Amino acid sequence: MKINTYVRKNYPDFIDLYIRTSSYPHLFLNAWARHCEETGIGCTEDQIEALIEKAEDEGEIEEGDIFVGEWYDIPKSRNNPRRQDDFIQTAFDEIEKDGTEGSFTRYVANNFYGENTPQKRKAVAQKIKSDYEKWVRKGKKGRAPFTLTTYRRANFYLNIQKN
Repeated sequence: MKINTYVRKNYPDFIDLYIRTSSYPHLFLNAWARHCEETGIGCTEDQIEALIEKAEDEGEIEEGDIFVGEWYDIPKSRNNPRRQDDFIQTAFDEIEKDGTEGSFTRYVANNFYGENTPQKRKAVAQKIKSDYEKWVRKGKKGRAPFTLTTYRRANFYLNIQKN
């Protein structure tokens, strides 16, 4: 299958899965590999890079969030050592370790002054969500106050804070 055809057919699923795992971009490729295996679509390094490039061009993924690295022709096997059925729990466990954080936490630390506390992150997430939704209600006129990816990360952060 040509890369353009592959991207056109699989881009919506790629973005949907990225959004669901966007707080843990380092685990996203494992999730995508599992999706490819389960649906039988396969994925090569070139195909993944083409999907990432399109997502970056459209502002769905911030440049540099996903590094393909050594990913290539991911084996279609239940014994795949890269496969993680509990990738979300693994992500939460990793966040609990010192020196690790989610992408939204990094975003707040890099873009807002002051101490990076859960209360501050929640307030920033609420502001991002409010400003972005206000921009949408006004007909998306002018430049978006935040990227769609940042809005989705903020929304995800608010959702996980409910539990």
